[in-house]
Amino acid sequence: MKIAYISKYSYPHKTGGAEISNKLLLEHLKNLHVIEIYENNKYDHIYPYSIRKLYSYYNILKQLRREKIDLIVITQTNWCSFHGVFLAKILNAKLIINECGDYWRQTKTYKKYVGKYTLRFCDGITTRTEFLKNYILQFHPESEEKIRVIPNSIDPTEYSYKPYNRDTYIFSFFGRLTTAKDPFKILEIAKEMKNLGLNFLYQFHLYGEGKMERDFKKSIKENELDDIVKLKGVIHHTKIKEVISNSYLVLMPSTWEPQGRVILEAYACGRPVLTSGVGGMIEALGENNPLICYSNASLYTKNILKLVNDKKYYREICLSNLGKSHDYDIRKNAKLFASYFREVANDRR
Repeated sequence: MKIAYISKYSYPHKTGGAEISNKLLLEHLKNLHVIEIYENNKYDHIYPYSIRKLYSYYNILKQLRREKIDLIVITQTNWCSFHGVFLAKILNAKLIINECGDYWRQTKTYKKYVGKYTLRFCDGITTRTEFLKNYILQFHPESEEKIRVIPNSIDPTEYSYKPYNRDTYIFSFFGRLTTAKDPFKILEIAKEMKNLGLNFLYQFHLYGEGKMERDFKKSIKENELDDIVKLKGVIHHTKIKEVISNSYLVLMPSTWEPQGRVILEAYACGRPVLTSGVGGMIEALGENNPLICYSNASLYTKNILKLVNDKKYYREICLSNLGKSHDYDIRKNAKLFASYFREVANDRR
């Protein structure tokens, strides 16, 4: 069976959760013939909106026709997958949409018309969480039979646990400085902790950038939090495991989170994760997880202090999370993807 795997961005051109997950998956689909195509500056384009892109689109069609593609897998339910429908029809191939969380960004008009058309004519849909599946079904209940939930994945062997032995407690945040990630919640927590006059050293480190960065920096100064809140900028994904291992815990106060890959990476490093528990995060955390803080800054502060002051409790959380990380092993989930790809393509090998 031959598969064309199409995505708007590739790793390392972009290192969001979808790109990292795709890279990991493709590395472990060893028994399948996969051709990768991307819509970015490095690779060919699949959006036929200009003469140049039409020519590139034509070349892609020739390549895939020559390869006799059986299945097209397109990341995200967006305009890329919309054009994938036409591509699949021309090539007489099956089409799977690998939805990683982009659908919620689409407009109501897109969901009503373009999304409906795309999901109607695709042959299968994969999502990483039940949350994403249910979100799609709000708009397209007729797609239920097509959707297969396969959990997000990491490679636990790439991570390692080490006890925390730094004098300063580092509380880390990873993500773009946008409303969906709610970095200003970190400032609320930092301000509350500073007002308590605590007798230990601590800092909040934020890794990322975004449209709220200027206002965020301004707010740090206005609240006189320069000494404990540090903007670290963007780091390459290969460095995240090292940064997590050097952190005492991870904070995820997101208002929207379709998957929450950082949770799995923190688990694999044996670190506690304090989150808002929204969206797909709850599936990795468990509904009764004591470290779900919702949008309550005081609850975040309470949990941080408990993890700092009760070392036995902290170690129990760390080891428990380390064990959970193996539930998301890419080796197991890659087999689920391969099995589903064959099922949709009617490949019996």
